Amino acid sequence: MASQRANKGTALVIGGSISGMLSAKVLSEHFDLVVILEKDAAPDELSSTSGELFRKGLPQAAHQHLLLLKGRQLFEEFFPGFDAELERYGAPLVNYSEDVSLFIGEGKLPRFESGLDLRVCRRPLIDRVVTERIESIENIERRYACQVSGFILNNDNSRVTGLRYQQGSISAEKTLRADLVVDCSGRGSRTRTWLKKEGLSEVSGTHVNPKLGYASQLFEVRPGQQVKPIEVAPHAPTSPRAAGLWPVENNKWLLTLIGMNAVYPGNDLNGFTQFAAELPTKYIHRALSDMSPASGITHFRGTENVWHRYDQMKDHPSGLLVMGDAMCAFNPLYGQGLTLIAMAAKSLALRLEQGARSGFSNTWARRTYRRFNRFFFTAWMIAISEDMRWPETEGRNIPWYLNVSYRYMDRLLAACIHSKPLAHCCLSIANMVSSPLSLLRPDVMLKAFWFGRKKQVTLREECS
Repeated sequence: MASQRANKGTALVIGGSISGMLSAKVLSEHFDLVVILEKDAAPDELSSTSGELFRKGLPQAAHQHLLLLKGRQLFEEFFPGFDAELERYGAPLVNYSEDVSLFIGEGKLPRFESGLDLRVCRRPLIDRVVTERIESIENIERRYACQVSGFILNNDNSRVTGLRYQQGSISAEKTLRADLVVDCSGRGSRTRTWLKKEGLSEVSGTHVNPKLGYASQLFEVRPGQQVKPIEVAPHAPTSPRAAGLWPVENNKWLLTLIGMNAVYPGNDLNGFTQFAAELPTKYIHRALSDMSPASGITHFRGTENVWHRYDQMKDHPSGLLVMGDAMCAFNPLYGQGLTLIAMAAKSLALRLEQGARSGFSNTWARRTYRRFNRFFFTAWMIAISEDMRWPETEGRNIPWYLNVSYRYMDRLLAACIHSKPLAHCCLSIANMVSSPLSLLRPDVMLKAFWFGRKKQVTLREECS
């Protein structure tokens, strides 16, 4: 009941993304009312393509999504039965190391059972299941077709007290008052602009753009044919092409072709096929002849790493928190996004009681950002350290210690081809269930230097 909640009052969430919905779930356990302001139209008003609903605010809908094992565990914590619902909708379960051919550098990882089981599906299905859960929570209200135009602040601009917005085709501006506003509006967030317009400090930030682009297409396997999941990782600086072929719901397969360093997949079928032919392994190109297209080709760029340092903003107003891609957005190649969003929502849940006592002060906000930084910093360093290996990367600045790290990582990845324990260690880190510090364990380093001495094998053409 609302009367039993720790914080009376209202919380507003800008954006109905996964970040927005998870934040709303957490906030609903502390506030009487949580209102999500979503800029897209309601689902039944969206245009349909091939029977599936896509919205403008979900640009990744047609592309490959992997909910890492850590993320899968956290989503299950937020929504018990979440994984079973994905399975009910047809999302397959794939063991990352046993069922998938994983190509890295100049070799292929050994197959073994690791316990790293991934539920594989497309992003719209994840959004659908989360949306259904959110809509069942009585004190969460979701308003569609809402264009937020700015914050309402108190007289000295030290506190955000609400929002101004327009809804649908109605030009009249509306206002909503709140005890806490959470911005989850993604890469296109306007919070920095609104705060600067009110005379507050400009938010500093870091940008690292590896000039990544990708293209995806949905397929059906032809009768009598068989294909297998495969992932091909890029390897700087010589091998910028990568790909993933994964089974998804409704007995379909999703192929995403990825190019780093401004080496992009083609814009048409011929360019798409040619890019597949130039991958380090020929399996995906051959598999195209065993499949029939079930969708058009969808392209995406705009994948730079961006970290807006709200934690360093001295005059950050009280009553405001920025989360998800609106605060820190990552190169999607590493699949960290949804998991980090879930980790941030869980961290927020632990901070709300203290926030209520402080009136969600600016000190509380900065300390909450610092709590996020504990896991964002690790993910950030993993992403940008790899991205800065590419010569065309914007914002490239390689300190001496990264050059040392690169030599060790090259040796380690070469060793993973010959060592199941090392491969398991690296895949566990990639799934965010192990700390990157485990790479510095003496036994891991010894195996890396021993097995890394072996000559890397040529990529095997088969996928068995």
